[in-house]
Amino acid sequence: MISQSRRLLSSIPVTQVATLFRMNCKNESNALALDSFARSSMAAVKASPGWMVSTRTVCKTEWSYEMVHVWSNAEDYGKWKESAERAEILEKMPKFIQEECEGMSMEEDVYVGARVWDEL
Repeated sequence: MISQSRRLLSSIPVTQVATLFRMNCKNESNALALDSFARSSMAAVKASPGWMVSTRTVCKTEWSYEMVHVWSNAEDYGKWKESAERAEILEKMPKFIQEECEGMSMEEDVYVGARVWDEL
């Protein structure tokens, strides 16, 4: 209840919502493997009602790998968050990282979170 009231009092409106995957991919080989995993998941993401765009950035100095998926509204994002398709992707991800990404672990190198998304 407190978090709900905080949102109501916030001056930052929640219209579009993004989910962020941030990873320390360690090297180019792992970044390419993560690209492969992302491509294999995109059909499910794109089929989600309200999906707008997905982006991927990689810093080749720090090997920071970030993927963002954006939904047009909080309701559609909530449906995606509770979907079987998302659950399946998140279930496959740790095993993929363990098997395909040298030196990475889901627990130490991966962050997943939601963000208010606005284009400035």
